[in-house]
Amino acid sequence: MAASHHNLRPKSDINWRKLCFGEPLPHQKKRAIEQRHTLPETYHIERIIIKKSVPVQGLLYLVKWEGFHEDDSTWEPQSHLDAESMSNFFPAFISVDRLNSAARLFEDVIQQRLRPNNRTESTNLRFDLDVYRYCFNTDESIRIDSVDNLKKLPLSNGWNYKLNKQGYGHIITFPFRLRPKLQMRKIFCEKMTGQWKQNTDL
Repeated sequence: MAASHHNLRPKSDINWRKLCFGEPLPHQKKRAIEQRHTLPETYHIERIIIKKSVPVQGLLYLVKWEGFHEDDSTWEPQSHLDAESMSNFFPAFISVDRLNSAARLFEDVIQQRLRPNNRTESTNLRFDLDVYRYCFNTDESIRIDSVDNLKKLPLSNGWNYKLNKQGYGHIITFPFRLRPKLQMRKIFCEKMTGQWKQNTDL
């Protein structure tokens, strides 16, 4: 029994006689390549809020986009950020009003800690992250060893102690540590399908 030979190549309808007399090869239809649609809008960075490190992607920066609410902020790699935005991450200048506001908040928290009945080991302070980076040139935890570490904050005299009528009281002892933390509030909103989607609010 003779073995059958199978041609694995697909047959094409080519007239070889016409081809020998100079007829061109049949043209195959070119598939249309889908082009990606780019958005016409250009998004500008208003400011970088904070950075974080993740295992696979490395450093990511939380970006507040100009013209959008803080809820629409997104985490972006450094390759998506321009040099000016990166240079403004540690601002060279903060307005006097923002510094004064941060200093008053800081003093209020210190005075609360100095109350005799206060037993808390840590206190939360809603400190402006831009002011924090301006004052301490970092967005990481920092150890405060003396009043000199706080020289960029316009603190009033007596901010670090609290006295009673008899002249006795408490004083903040050095060193102490400041730990910045981004607070994000969970919000649940209902979709049209009735499913629930979890969002975050800064």
